[in-house]
Amino acid sequence: MAYLPPLERRKNPSRKRTVVFDVVYRVLWNDERKTFDVYRNEEKTGSFARDKATAIGLAIRAAQEDDAVLKISVTSIQDGKAVVEWLR
Repeated sequence: MAYLPPLERRKNPSRKRTVVFDVVYRVLWNDERKTFDVYRNEEKTGSFARDKATAIGLAIRAAQEDDAVLKISVTSIQDGKAVVEWLR
């Protein structure tokens, strides 16, 4: 299983604050298949794409279909760096 670093957002750099999400979608590079895989709460969704932007779009589309009251984030991870792509 791929390593998924913890997600955190910082409003004030001097004050560390962790945001908890109900559902986390992550887009992760797969070296073996040379694709970007989409994970939902650390489990593969079966969605993948060769282009990062397309994989992020697939993750956002899946996130939009989830329950409206959930706090959801879509994050891409590349070279050990997590970037928040979309929040709800």
